[in-house]
Amino acid sequence: MSDLVPYTEIQAFINTPKALAEAPGNVLERTLDQVEAFLLEDLNRNQIPFQEEELARTEIHDGTGSSSVWLDYPIAAATDPILLGHDAANPEETLDPTDPTEIIVLVGDRRIRRVGGSGGTLGLVSRRRRNGGPCFGPWAEPGFVHVTYDTQDDLPGPAQLAVLRGTTLIYNQRGIEETTSHRLPDLTLKLKSFITEMPEWMVAVKLLRRHTLG
Repeated sequence: MSDLVPYTEIQAFINTPKALAEAPGNVLERTLDQVEAFLLEDLNRNQIPFQEEELARTEIHDGTGSSSVWLDYPIAAATDPILLGHDAANPEETLDPTDPTEIIVLVGDRRIRRVGGSGGTLGLVSRRRRNGGPCFGPWAEPGFVHVTYDTQDDLPGPAQLAVLRGTTLIYNQRGIEETTSHRLPDLTLKLKSFITEMPEWMVAVKLLRRHTLG
């Protein structure tokens, strides 16, 4: 079930008797889910689905070797300690995200910046940053940064419109070609190139695609 586009919204968007009468779990909803999966792939966020707000989300990231770490979702609040080290139960450093002399957090942003902080191994960790200064652990150190935070909704309008348009194209084409439910995945793959060339899709990719480091 998509958080990005509620089932009733895609029904209303297509607005045909057949779509309005179709129960959840059938062809229309499966088409919606597959189109959203295509968009997530094009946005380089296969493992980061669109979602509503989430409380106390915990993420574990590799060390960045820099003063910044990028989270998966926009931040609503971050008050729990940020833990650096492989063992969260016995961290090498603990940072306070509510202390602006240690951490800078902007509501609505995905980036957390480190500006200070002192712990038992601060010198050891900091020396591994090429230009000196505090950082979020050595570059690419696996599972080194532990962050717990509340997220904002991540349901961007351009993505919603792209999924609405793409789902409508495939669903209507299915009716024209009299595609059976069982052949739906084949038709969806066949039409993927048409979906990705839609103006709404290209706008969403341009605005929302994530780069490897963020």
